[in-house]
Amino acid sequence: MSIREQWKERVKEGRLFKLGFGIPGPAERRIVLMSPEIAELVSGLWENTLMGDRCARLRADLENYLEGAPLTVCWQPFKGRDHHQIARLKPVEAGVWDVRSVDPSPALRVFFCLAEKDVMVALTCSPRSVPVSWLERPPLGPRECKRWKRAISECKREWGILFPGYTPYVGERPDDCISKAIID
Repeated sequence: MSIREQWKERVKEGRLFKLGFGIPGPAERRIVLMSPEIAELVSGLWENTLMGDRCARLRADLENYLEGAPLTVCWQPFKGRDHHQIARLKPVEAGVWDVRSVDPSPALRVFFCLAEKDVMVALTCSPRSVPVSWLERPPLGPRECKRWKRAISECKREWGILFPGYTPYVGERPDDCISKAIID
């Protein structure tokens, strides 16, 4: 069975949710599949205004991916800058990435793997540097902090539960992974 058949089956089972535009807009050019955790964060009916504002902006970041807009990609782990929207994480061969949702604070990181080119499987979310009352995970802290390794391991574990025997898609070049990837 192909990975495409696998992820479609996970959607039918309700173990993954397919993101659509909150307000009808442009055609979907990429696919965002979400774990129940991510779907709950971006689907509304939030506990408070701060959570609502922050999660709505997180959804906008995911919809930007969905739209097929050009994305600034940090291709080399640990070389990210403020303007990078997504990044590959170390070890690269594990196939774990993060969405950098930074505006406004608190900054959030959504950890994901690619099932195939342009098909994001968003699995977990952590605050970047300050605690967030509505997320159970502690802040990731500096990049050398062990919490980063745990977050990457957790993403890989969640992938393995959903897709046993399948590895995340890892391309040789940015355009192999995400169309309209901008590397600077």
